[in-house]
Amino acid sequence: YDTRENINRVIKEYGYLFDEIVVSVFDNQIRPGEVFPGAKIISAPDPGGIKQEGHYKDNNKARQFVSTLNGILELEKAGIEYAVKTRTDTYLPFDKLLESFFSGDTRKIGSTVVHPPNFLLHDLYFVAETKKLKEFCEAILAYERFEFISSVHRDIILKPAHVLYREKIGVPDWAYFPNFPPDGVSEETRKVFNYMFDNAF
Repeated sequence: YDTRENINRVIKEYGYLFDEIVVSVFDNQIRPGEVFPGAKIISAPDPGGIKQEGHYKDNNKARQFVSTLNGILELEKAGIEYAVKTRTDTYLPFDKLLESFFSGDTRKIGSTVVHPPNFLLHDLYFVAETKKLKEFCEAILAYERFEFISSVHRDIILKPAHVLYREKIGVPDWAYFPNFPPDGVSEETRKVFNYMFDNAF
């Protein structure tokens, strides 16, 4: 799926909402001389996907958060206080997204779907203080990108919990490595998810 048309549509329709727009890609994705009017393109070496036994494609979580972190670092250099991260294959009503975020608790990270009963956090977009998104990405990429659980939607909760909030949550380290939720989630692991849903997202 080529996302170029969608990227240009988002910039054209919603670019006025933002002080800076960064399109973060990998060197093997960009075409010579390519531009997105109204946006800055940054490029870095592709870190590659994580091979998944029995799956038809690689796990691209590391790719997503490496490119996100690269974009955030660019925004940080420009002094941008708040950032929206979205996948290039996603089209959103950004005006309504910002209205919703700024009418709530801006100390938390806004996300597409936060679903505590199934311990789910979706990754179509994140909106937060730039420094908070930076810490979030760095936490997901910590421990040499080791995954706490195979589900990306749970791993992006468990790893930041362990890296950023372990002292506050106060449960044993084993609680951060559950079997696939909702089965196999101990009371200690529930405390991790509950803390994150109450305080981080």
